[in-house]
Amino acid sequence: MIRQHYQYREFAWPWTFRLTRLLYTRSWISNERPGLLFDLATGWLMQHRIILPGATTLTRLISEVREKATLRLWNKLALIPSAEQRSQLEMLLGPT
Repeated sequence: MIRQHYQYREFAWPWTFRLTRLLYTRSWISNERPGLLFDLATGWLMQHRIILPGATTLTRLISEVREKATLRLWNKLALIPSAEQRSQLEMLLGPT
């Protein structure tokens, strides 16, 4: 009843996708603290009249998004050295 009166929406598709995309973009272009991303997500959800999920749900989403952005960064960085440079770097590490 209250949700309908104030025209709030459930935290579901497509809003979860849009929020995830926003958080991923912010995580990719900057190194913002999780707390700042949490505040950004909360503000975005309120602005779009989405019922706020639980704090742990939002924290988990932010953690997953940041992990994906970090993994993408490491994968891109791994492609930079040439085969010879990779070999030299591995020699510096020594036998494992």
